[in-house]
Amino acid sequence: MDRETLLDWLAVAESAVREGARELLRQRELLSRLQTQGHSKSATAGMARKLLDTMERLQAHHIDHRDRLMAALKT
Repeated sequence: MDRETLLDWLAVAESAVREGARELLRQRELLSRLQTQGHSKSATAGMARKLLDTMERLQAHHIDHRDRLMAALKT
């Protein structure tokens, strides 16, 4: 794969990592608000926790992808 394509993909991956971080922060704040308001055992809080878990796994994939692209650029 040529360097230009790797750089393009890296830009997309870095954007996904940044956006993922923002969305994770937002989801954590929403979950915290539910817990603070006494809804920690509600179905909504349960769904929010499951969504947060999914988002955290997706973020890990985004970071891994970005890191692999960065490594490929160093070779």
